[in-house]
Amino acid sequence: MANLTNLTSFNPPIPIPPIAPNFAFCDRAYGVGLSQGDAIFLADTLPHGTFPVPYTVNQDLSSPDSYDLPYETHRRDVAITITVAGVADVDSILLVPNEIRGMAAYIVQNCLEQGRGGGFITKGIQGLVDYVTDPTSDLDAHPYPSSTAFITVLLGQPDTAFSSPGDYDPSLAYFLLHTELVAMDMVEPQYLDIIGERMLQYTAQAARMTRLGNVAWWDTPEVGSNETEAAPLRMTNAAMHNVSTSRRRSRDRSRLVY
Repeated sequence: MANLTNLTSFNPPIPIPPIAPNFAFCDRAYGVGLSQGDAIFLADTLPHGTFPVPYTVNQDLSSPDSYDLPYETHRRDVAITITVAGVADVDSILLVPNEIRGMAAYIVQNCLEQGRGGGFITKGIQGLVDYVTDPTSDLDAHPYPSSTAFITVLLGQPDTAFSSPGDYDPSLAYFLLHTELVAMDMVEPQYLDIIGERMLQYTAQAARMTRLGNVAWWDTPEVGSNETEAAPLRMTNAAMHNVSTSRRRSRDRSRLVY
């Protein structure tokens, strides 16, 4: 396994904002009063590189040329975590190290410097969007295709490091609800009912999910539950929300402390 740390020089990364449909989300639940200096220091310890390299999810396939995920590093009260999110079961994923560094720096700039607490940012979420807005996809079939796996970089307190926001933060359910709303204007008329049902499902899921909780956006709401029945009443407001473990994998966690 390659060492994720590079302390030969202090070269703060340049913030890289998400390109839609990827998004960043800030919330004080992930940390309050976090040190910007410690956060930038940790972002700089992440690997340097301008070409894609494998980040290994399946520890059995680790090699000297790959980095292991999930990964967490922290310094005092600040932690940075890199995780793979979604229902897909993947062995590895290709990433550009400097982009990951820039994603962490963007959360520092967009969340910490704005007094909005910690937060996370996504990368590679287009594959998931394509899948859940395709009316012929079976959203009850797990795992999803490998193309739907995406990366989240979380900056927060150490006790929130492995909260897996790409799976459990309600902002994901709101985001997917919005993607279905957009799809409603693009699909053929015979598929409108399918897209509408998915909108109701994500609305109900958003109501069930809690930040730092354990309900995933892909879980199926109980039919006939109060949340499912109330979903249509909340759909309009939820659809306009501006925030764009059935197959959870057990993996060794790489941890470095500074």
